Amino acid sequence: MIFLIYNSYIPSSANIGKGSIFAYKGIGVVVHSRATIGENCIICQQVTIGGKTGDVNPPKIGNNVYIAAGSKIIGDISIGNNCTIGVNAVVNKSFGDNMVIAGVPAKLIKEVN
Repeated sequence: MIFLIYNSYIPSSANIGKGSIFAYKGIGVVVHSRATIGENCIICQQVTIGGKTGDVNPPKIGNNVYIAAGSKIIGDISIGNNCTIGVNAVVNKSFGDNMVIAGVPAKLIKEVN
């Protein structure tokens, strides 16, 4: 039903924490069936959280993470708590807590306290 209405793939098998939301009703969002998304995250439209060919483990997203429109989080990586991922970022490596991440490929823009 979600796919038909919002053109999204958000499987019930994905582990999505309490209080996390899909902004704009999750239009165009794709989430790996085994992805882990922490609590109180905001995931904007056109976001992909998925694996790369050959990866066994999908991404793990921490708590209180803001994922801006068009971002791609790909591979066996983890994103720490309290991070912000910029518009259209392509995240293909892990980042720790309290970081602002942006770019293609994504890099650390600044650390926040």
